[in-house]
Amino acid sequence: MGCYIHIHMETRLSEKESWSETSGNFGSEKWPATAPFDDRNYITFAFLADVRNYDDWIPCVIPPRGFPKDACEGVRMQFEEWSGDAHTPSWLTLEELMSYDYGVFIKDDEGKPSPLSEWLGEKFFKEMHQMLDHGDPNNVRIVFWFDN
Repeated sequence: MGCYIHIHMETRLSEKESWSETSGNFGSEKWPATAPFDDRNYITFAFLADVRNYDDWIPCVIPPRGFPKDACEGVRMQFEEWSGDAHTPSWLTLEELMSYDYGVFIKDDEGKPSPLSEWLGEKFFKEMHQMLDHGDPNNVRIVFWFDN
């Protein structure tokens, strides 16, 4: 049984405004996606929320925070539809993602160190930078949860 991510991108005009769901052109021609990080990648899951982080070898950007109280109605409804099957809900702003030190070294099973950026891969950073097209990094965020 695998684990899947349900991820949505929200934006707001300012910190005084409400969040609203927005979409972008992420993914590929073959596998289009409207939100970043929508593929089944356990390295990304571990980094975003400590999910499927076997032996705790991938650092988690920020421990899971739960579902945001100020999420937009559409995202909230989708989360509630998953009821008991959803786990590890959280959210991260683009600013939090951009300010992380991706140069931190991680050792593989054989003890060979390499930077986290190599583990996350080029696609992760491409999609993170595409999020900049949607506004100020403090006003762009991802809301996500997982199911098995």
